[in-house]
Amino acid sequence: MIALRMDSEPRGRAWLAPWPLALAALVLGGDYAFKRFCSQASASELDFLLAPTAALVHLVTGYDFVRESGAGHVSREAHVIIAPACSGANFAIVAFTSLALGFACRFASRLASLAWLAVAAGAAYAVTLVANAARISLGLAFEQGHALRGWFSAGAVHRAVGVAIYLGALVAIYLGTERVLGRRAKNDRFPLACYVAVTLATPLLGGAYHCPEFISHAAVVLGATSLVGVVLWGLHRADDRAGTRTLAGDGRDTHVPGRVAARGRRSERSLPGQGDAALVPRPLA
Repeated sequence: MIALRMDSEPRGRAWLAPWPLALAALVLGGDYAFKRFCSQASASELDFLLAPTAALVHLVTGYDFVRESGAGHVSREAHVIIAPACSGANFAIVAFTSLALGFACRFASRLASLAWLAVAAGAAYAVTLVANAARISLGLAFEQGHALRGWFSAGAVHRAVGVAIYLGALVAIYLGTERVLGRRAKNDRFPLACYVAVTLATPLLGGAYHCPEFISHAAVVLGATSLVGVVLWGLHRADDRAGTRTLAGDGRDTHVPGRVAARGRRSERSLPGQGDAALVPRPLA
């Protein structure tokens, strides 16, 4: 049995040690291999993502999906195709990277860290299916409602819905993992950085900045991640203030620890002229 005992909080230079660097290389190497596979895979090869997503969308919306070879899962009633481009593979990479690099080095043993990578992969797969199905279902609801047709195009609505769903699911799984493991991360905004790196930095390296649609997508992603980052920062500030008030209510000094020690030293008074001998009881005559 592998004990997933949490180690002490890693120090700032912990990732420069050989073992954390090896873990990071393993995670990033897996990300690259999975990304390369998904970019070249057919609909049948990605059916492990497409089929459960179609089943969940059917469960939510009631639309029937039929698997068509070479296309994906098609709903003629809803006029939608869940194709390889809708598999959510990029989000799966983001979720796995966030969980793996965010928590792997917090376990006491190397075996437990490796076991956590498998757990992170399973959790990333599950949250990808749920988030992707929610994105498609909500996109269908907005498209049929026609509420925003006069203000935004269908592509803009789908893009905004997708970014909102993916960011919400990413933050939820990361903070939920912190709560389950009983350890608060040094920086809860780390998954946001992973999201920006995968969805923006990687396409930029491939020359996506020449595409006008990418510019619009980048603006939405940067705006949404900045907003979520500010909200998380505000929540942490509120938690810190609440913790300070709680400690103050218990009667403990919540300021500089050295001040507490100094008060303790001032309260000690030695016995003049007696020294340590005063602590030894005299024998009875």
